[in-house]
Amino acid sequence: MLYLCNKKIKQQHLEPAATDKRRKIMNTTVAKRISFQNECKAKHSDNPIMLFRDMDFYFMYNEDADTLSKEIGVTRVFSMEGDFRYAVIPARKLDEYLPGIIRNGHRVAICDGIF
Repeated sequence: MLYLCNKKIKQQHLEPAATDKRRKIMNTTVAKRISFQNECKAKHSDNPIMLFRDMDFYFMYNEDADTLSKEIGVTRVFSMEGDFRYAVIPARKLDEYLPGIIRNGHRVAICDGIF
């Protein structure tokens, strides 16, 4: 059984083709974000923590996810394929996390509406 939005949904109701298509789209989006992150970090010597807004969440990838996991206790997750790491902060909680990130001496770049 899968639980989505607190509703019980039987596994057979999800079409494998739709799930695979969604996974490919998500991986493409993540690849673009990571590429953009690496490009920006190469240009800026202050190496900001980059938060990517996606609906109601902010996502951080790879080194940024590792840093926030160690310093402020955000849970870090590995992708299913194991090719990247990410951490997630709910957008409504950004005001709680942001001061801690800045207090630890990091600059923050918020990427809203990108990809």
